[in-house]
Amino acid sequence: MSSSLRFTGDREADDLLNNNFVALLIGMLLDQQFPIERAFVAPYRLQERLGFDLEAAALAEFPVEALIQSFSEKPALHRFPKSMAERTHALCNYLVEHYDGNPGTPGRISLRRQTHVKGYWRFLVSARRRCRSLWHCSLKGSG
Repeated sequence: MSSSLRFTGDREADDLLNNNFVALLIGMLLDQQFPIERAFVAPYRLQERLGFDLEAAALAEFPVEALIQSFSEKPALHRFPKSMAERTHALCNYLVEHYDGNPGTPGRISLRRQTHVKGYWRFLVSARRRCRSLWHCSLKGSG
């Protein structure tokens, strides 16, 4: 990514967001009814709990029940751990089906095609806002 994101208060979490677009998308997805810093540090915490890199294919293959358990482990990764784990799993399945698991960069992903992912509209608003404010870019299909 062209810009350096530094706002979680955790250098390692920020580095993950800057170097792993799947982690960034998960952070954007979790930025719903939850403090932004905690939403965006959650992918790093999830990666620590799972013990493997956050890649769409690996998360899509990971059992959703186990992902729910990882999200729910104290401290929970989100205010609604079960729902957000399911949405994260759906997002990763979408990325595998439509982008071969590699969404690439913020400019490549088309959010308009993602309407079947639960929580899509909140995700779209968050993604659009974050992308514009952090990288001064626009996501395809978001306006």
